[in-house]
Amino acid sequence: MPPAPAGVSYTDFRARYSRHADELLKFCSQPPPDGAVVREVNFVDDGRVLSPPIVFKPLYTCARGVSVGGAVPEADVDLYLNGARVDTVRAGLGAVAFTLPADLRTGDVLKATQSFGGTTSAFSDDALVAEYPDSVLPKPVIDPDTVYACADSILVRTVPGAYLEAFQNGSSPEWRYTQGEWARMGPGPKPWDFGDNFSVSASLCSKRSPVSDVVVAKRPPASLRAPSFNPPEVFAGQDALLLSGLDYGSFARMSRVTPVLNLGHSGGAPGGSVSYQLSASALGRTLQAGETLRAEPSLFCPTGPPGTPTTTGPALPCNSLPPPRIAFPIAGESEVSVLSSIPGARIRLYDASRIEIADGAGTRIRLTPPRRFVLGDVITAVQQVGACVGTTGYEIKARPGEG
Repeated sequence: MPPAPAGVSYTDFRARYSRHADELLKFCSQPPPDGAVVREVNFVDDGRVLSPPIVFKPLYTCARGVSVGGAVPEADVDLYLNGARVDTVRAGLGAVAFTLPADLRTGDVLKATQSFGGTTSAFSDDALVAEYPDSVLPKPVIDPDTVYACADSILVRTVPGAYLEAFQNGSSPEWRYTQGEWARMGPGPKPWDFGDNFSVSASLCSKRSPVSDVVVAKRPPASLRAPSFNPPEVFAGQDALLLSGLDYGSFARMSRVTPVLNLGHSGGAPGGSVSYQLSASALGRTLQAGETLRAEPSLFCPTGPPGTPTTTGPALPCNSLPPPRIAFPIAGESEVSVLSSIPGARIRLYDASRIEIADGAGTRIRLTPPRRFVLGDVITAVQQVGACVGTTGYEIKARPGEG
């Protein structure tokens, strides 16, 4: 989200921006009339192409958390502050989180690169640090506000980069510097008991927020609902899984069905969804064709409620990997949104001449400079999981921007 304009409060601007973002999401989720799935593509991976990452904004004075997206799995992401490299973090699932040793100052400039396979990307766009415009921070929100006994974490929505303090029963604080608008917190002894209450406060420099509304832990449901694999199919080469539909605060016990192998368990899912990395589990590698996975929901108490498990079908072979789906490229822009892909996938873009023009990951992919989309550009998106490169591509034409 961009910074609030002068004279507009952060709270009012965020509400307007969220409505605008929701409308864009609805629009972008419609089937594009000029899009098509191209069968049997066989594009060459140009190892010299690597997209610039994206330093997420806004960045406010006194923040220490910085989030960088767009990096391919296992890339080394370098963060630069005013031209000097300050840290390097290996990319995993999702955005790369940095915590700086000192507060950001008004006017500081951050940028990042990613390196993988001997190639280093161009720099990201500059991200300028600005003073938070209001004298008081908005009240943090525990969202969702349903918290169960036997859970261990909550999700908090706040000003990006704010310093948070979360309390259990008014004490036992946990604190952290946030990297974005959402933060996972787990104050006090765990697992939590029925009746425990939770609250959060936020600050940036001398600016503080009111304390959040108090949320009280409820008794968990009599049985835990079955999670969903998202998407439901799994593929050879896949490392990352996304589980959704979990009861708030529950986790998933993971296993391979045949031959039986207990893989361990996911982290808690305070918002109902959680990622899981197979190479970091007892499996120690990516999926192979034919393997089947099982996820059984649970809570952190030894005698928690039973859960309904979900089992995947056998992992599909590499030649079944579908293409990712991207939004309309806009003429004059250098970035495109990814609407759907396999979790953890690497996304490559090619032009009509079969030249690779982008290689990144996540929900936003940057073109390699100085490339920008041109009206009528025919762009094909292909995804890769592990060593498996899709043999189908998603083709779509660039269209003019509005205004």
